[in-house]
Amino acid sequence: MRTSKTQALILLLVFAFCSACKKKEPIVVIDDRWNVDFAKNDCELRARAGDRCIGDPVVEVREFEAKLRTSFASDTSCHGIVLADFDPNQVARKAPSEPNTSKAEWRLMLDSRLGDSSQDWTMVHRGQIAAGRGVPKEIMHAICRIVKQAGGTPAK
Repeated sequence: MRTSKTQALILLLVFAFCSACKKKEPIVVIDDRWNVDFAKNDCELRARAGDRCIGDPVVEVREFEAKLRTSFASDTSCHGIVLADFDPNQVARKAPSEPNTSKAEWRLMLDSRLGDSSQDWTMVHRGQIAAGRGVPKEIMHAICRIVKQAGGTPAK
């Protein structure tokens, strides 16, 4: 009888220890400052060439980012990943489920061209770069698969 109580206690301690050692969820940070600056610069360059931007680049970038968040929330391949916003002027706008975004593993940047429904994107992770082009749904699906390495393991 004493052995079974000891075994049960050991199993309980192992379970508690393993629960505390749960792997931290990967974080993807939308780099709002980069996205807004890139869009503003694109508009300035287009204006110099005689092709003025129609609309506000800041508003359009933020609307695209909002669509990214919606696509992230509805894509089952994104489960287990945290999506956060980064703006160095505000240190970090924290994702609700992640108290500390300063240890972000992935940085997502958009090379926005206003008026286009598809945008170029780049994601950086510890010196590795992934890039593509797409609408928000395609972008978030690709990013979540990359983060989870469902599409393969990149060579180092």
